[in-house]
Amino acid sequence: MGMADRIKERRIMMGYTQEELGSKIGLQKSAIAKYENGRVENIKRSVITDMAQVLECSPGYLMGWEEQQTPRIEKTPKIIQYYEMLNEIGKNEAEKRVEELTHFNKYTEDYLLLNAAHERTDIDITEEMKMSDEELLNE
Repeated sequence: MGMADRIKERRIMMGYTQEELGSKIGLQKSAIAKYENGRVENIKRSVITDMAQVLECSPGYLMGWEEQQTPRIEKTPKIIQYYEMLNEIGKNEAEKRVEELTHFNKYTEDYLLLNAAHERTDIDITEEMKMSDEELLNE
């Protein structure tokens, strides 16, 4: 199976259209179609690397150097993928917003542990009681 077939196979397996795959790696649908039809043989290394990341396989698999679809050991979190799409102004703003979230107890790990440790099981908890508890925790 050649590189064109492998790209198409992985794209379909991941449930992406050509347009969606192109968008995720910064290319037009037509470029993906050319890759899948074998009309482009010398794909840039950076494109193959990005494509392998999105398609959750190794670049070696896409290029036909490996027989198995070795999944990437570590998948980049979505927040990092979105962050990398931003320009410098957007990156600065994203950093500020994420930092702001750390100031709210309900978004930190301690909050989850605190709630899990104190969940009432001896009575039925009403929505009003939950809201009251939220207000106390955020004071």
